[in-house]
Amino acid sequence: MKDIVTSRRFIFKALQEAGMVSFDGPKGDFCLMHLGASHDMETCSTVEELLQQLMDQGWFEIGEGNKGEQHVCM
Repeated sequence: MKDIVTSRRFIFKALQEAGMVSFDGPKGDFCLMHLGASHDMETCSTVEELLQQLMDQGWFEIGEGNKGEQHVCM
């Protein structure tokens, strides 16, 4: 996850839509794994560890589309 420039929130939301993670908080929450927390998804070590584990296990990868946009591929 250290070299990934794609937002962790974007990746997490894509995994939610695919049914791979079920944590979900109100849209205003900074961190979707820790409801009411003052930290955000980009600095949450729990989110980083979860996403890194899923990537290491081959559950998803980050790819670049034809317009330079990054995509989550599962």
